[in-house]
Amino acid sequence: MPQKTDSLTSVEESTHRQRRWGCTCGCLTFLVAILLGALGFFYLALKPYPLPKPDRWLRGETIGFGVLRMSSTDSGISDLFGFLSSRLEEKWGRELKDNDRRALHSLVTLARQSTDWVIYPPVYFYLEQQKSGAALRFAGVGQFRHFFGYLLGRSLIQTLGLPVQSESPSLVVYRLGPREKSDAPLLGVSHFRLALTNDNVLLEAVATTAEDSRSASSPDERFMTYYGELHAEKPEPGEDFALVLINKDDALGRGLENFLKATQQIGTWERIQETLAKHNVSFEDVQGLRLSIDIVSADRMKCVATFYVEQQAALKRMAEAAKLLEGLASSAPQKANRPVSTKIESRPGRNYVEVSIELVGLRTLIDTWLGDKPGATSAPEPSSTKTDEIITSHP
Repeated sequence: MPQKTDSLTSVEESTHRQRRWGCTCGCLTFLVAILLGALGFFYLALKPYPLPKPDRWLRGETIGFGVLRMSSTDSGISDLFGFLSSRLEEKWGRELKDNDRRALHSLVTLARQSTDWVIYPPVYFYLEQQKSGAALRFAGVGQFRHFFGYLLGRSLIQTLGLPVQSESPSLVVYRLGPREKSDAPLLGVSHFRLALTNDNVLLEAVATTAEDSRSASSPDERFMTYYGELHAEKPEPGEDFALVLINKDDALGRGLENFLKATQQIGTWERIQETLAKHNVSFEDVQGLRLSIDIVSADRMKCVATFYVEQQAALKRMAEAAKLLEGLASSAPQKANRPVSTKIESRPGRNYVEVSIELVGLRTLIDTWLGDKPGATSAPEPSSTKTDEIITSHP
């Protein structure tokens, strides 16, 4: 007798079919939801942040403004950033363990290849002085392009192991130096921007304020006149860095002196002072400065400095002093092993003296400023401090 086989009834087959379709539809719905969620996250994470206007943080105390254009398409900026990042990686890596050093190398390499993907190319600088005789306050502000840029930038900073001074949901503040050093610079990281400054109040103002807010006060009329000549949003061809400064309380002379001392070019400062004194003029006679710099490579840059002098007698003496510096450059003997060299030209105008400088040896100055040389483990050797040894002849 044939054995009877089991078979599903039409009701059971319909039930199984519904279950299969229900499971299939549920899985498809789940996958579509994940896909849409991922697309939404990437859209929000890569949605460009608005770039603030250059005058966004100009205030009544502002005496200086600068803009650095860190575009990876510029060969000079790219070369300089690569050199500087490699020196910083070597300097910081000496104090890290092997795993941390490899992580630092990966992040630095990523940051070097995608600098203007993380932040917008223009980085703004502001210099303030609250009252006469008060210490100068500075702030450098870089705007993240998007949320992914913020994540990458913060990961790089965390890898450096910088001490955290304060932390809140909107702002993390790192100290670039020992805690006992009260004047150590501060680095603030918010979801929208990076801010480097030497003042807590200024850091809070530039890092966390709303995009559409403006200061209740504005800089004086003289500063705004110089600022208008800067063309911050439409730079001149080849201009990588531009700066305007009103010379309040001899901020120009003090800034130049501090820079030359930091790069161990004290003799250069002394020779400049002697030249100006011979013509009975000083930096205090200068009302303002406009600076334009073209980074040609990591070792060479061209600079045009415009010194605004309103008094005609002082303007004439300043032009004569600039010509003397140009003459010193043309008469100085050349040396093949000189680490730093400059060429100087000057041109007087109606109310200004324009000085063009071409500097070769930028790598040497950076190594001196960082305090060591590549591969060195001991104190750096001092570079030459004589002006006549760092000025080459002008063709």
